[in-house]
Amino acid sequence: MTIVNDKGIAYPVAENELYIAFSVSAQDGKPLAKSKSVLLSLVSTSINKGFKLDESKFKSEYLWQANPGAIVERGTGPALYARAGARISAPMLEGMRYVMKDWHMEVIGKGTVSGGTIIVPATKPIFTIELTR
Repeated sequence: MTIVNDKGIAYPVAENELYIAFSVSAQDGKPLAKSKSVLLSLVSTSINKGFKLDESKFKSEYLWQANPGAIVERGTGPALYARAGARISAPMLEGMRYVMKDWHMEVIGKGTVSGGTIIVPATKPIFTIELTR
């Protein structure tokens, strides 16, 4: 797994953090090996351009959402991303066609799962990957 931080992101994800959210789910309720429609998501975080915290005002864990009084500047769009990438071994997805979509649900890549592995590149702003059989 790897993380690529957009240039200028306020709180970049460091090599020793590698914070991600990952899921693979069948949209038709079938086991992944038999599903005709699978959704894959591998993301890290996004932060508004110019977002700033006063860490001395933190009252609980290191989450800005849990410390609203610590927000100095909410920032503005466009958001900057810590983009997650990984090599995912999932033999049950072999041969499925995939469409990679960005945060605006625009298609930014297409292909077919080969060798039971799908590569999610951190160099692209991928939000979700839709797989079909």
